[in-house]
Amino acid sequence: MDTTFPASRMGRFRWRPTGATLAACGVVGAAAVVRLLFLLSNIGRMDGDEAASGVMAQRILDGDSFVYFAGQTYGGALEQYLQAAVLALTPDTPTTLRLVQWALSVTTCALIYRLGSRVLGSPWRGVLAAALFAVWPFFNVVWGIKSRGGYVSGQMLSVVIVLLALEIGARERSVFRPLSLGLGIGLALWQSLLALYVVLPALVWVLGTTRGRWREVLPVTLGGAMLGAAPAIGFQITHGLALLGDDQPPSSFVGRLDALVDNVLGIWLGFAQAGGAATFSWWSPRLVVALAVCGLAIGALVRRRGMMALVALRTGDRRPIDLVLAILIVAPVLYAASPYAWYSGEPRYLFTLYPFLAVALAGLARGGPRVAVAVAAVLVAGGSALTATTAVRVHQQGCAGGPVSQGGLVLPDDLPGVVEVLAQQGVTSVYADYWLA
Repeated sequence: MDTTFPASRMGRFRWRPTGATLAACGVVGAAAVVRLLFLLSNIGRMDGDEAASGVMAQRILDGDSFVYFAGQTYGGALEQYLQAAVLALTPDTPTTLRLVQWALSVTTCALIYRLGSRVLGSPWRGVLAAALFAVWPFFNVVWGIKSRGGYVSGQMLSVVIVLLALEIGARERSVFRPLSLGLGIGLALWQSLLALYVVLPALVWVLGTTRGRWREVLPVTLGGAMLGAAPAIGFQITHGLALLGDDQPPSSFVGRLDALVDNVLGIWLGFAQAGGAATFSWWSPRLVVALAVCGLAIGALVRRRGMMALVALRTGDRRPIDLVLAILIVAPVLYAASPYAWYSGEPRYLFTLYPFLAVALAGLARGGPRVAVAVAAVLVAGGSALTATTAVRVHQQGCAGGPVSQGGLVLPDDLPGVVEVLAQQGVTSVYADYWLA
């Protein structure tokens, strides 16, 4: 019996990768290696929040259930269920615990290639966006392997939301895309309220796309969102709308916005370390922030017609880049409006925005081929140098716990005795207040 296929039929199943596709695969591989190196280094050592997520994964394997990060009424526990599945199959170590975050962050890098290609109209610019995300900024790379609740999954789902929003057509007849968009929104908001930075502009985009057909699209999207956020909705109903837990220290909108510009954005962009020390002594983080703000303002000015069309729910003049710009413009307002943003020691509340920063910067690679390649090389090389320099300084200087190169740990003298007593009682894991832990 002849089991060969005709050449014409075989051609349908043949995959011919383009140069951009192969480059994107290499970039995603680089993202995986870079994050794995940090995961295995002293910089990636486990902290108290991550230990709590590890205990949650252990408890899940013992039959317990969680909706949110232990002790909180926000920050979904989806990542901890994935971690429990990994720990069920692998040795229980700090490295295996955080393989979930590593995989999610690498997946996000792959999605950014798709997003950049869609938004910027070029697969090579998509490669550049993915490359920037792969190596920079330092905080993005390190938190991409940190198990701190739902930050990493929230970031990935935010990219998915924008991709789905861009794919919904004006004459959308299928319920698949609106339902998927709603599901992504529900899951993202359950995992991290930081997804609001993306959800609100994405919904405005969809409303403009489907203008005149809202009654057909919105109920399906809303149903998907309720399905995705079902665990959170059930928890809030059961516990009487316990939304965000304890009151926060007093702060004001203006004060939080000032801290954002004066300190947080410099760390977010990789030009300062947590605590405010400049990465390069000869280059002011505040100057970088000022240039970044000016660049965003110029981008909005150049795309003013598209931005106005987006807000007016019209489709004529808008482009996908307008949605990315809208996300970056809306985010600071929502950030300053949140009482939780009083903490300015690190840019954790901007973590969701890194994919869109990468896409926006990749849009600078324009002009002739030589100019575009030169811009791309400068951006990637500069981002890599910033991340490497910050890593070296953090390794040498560390934080309040001491230099990372020396472990950076402070162990109370009585701790071994406490552990021994607990072990005698059969207690192998505990919950505790953050500082006590």
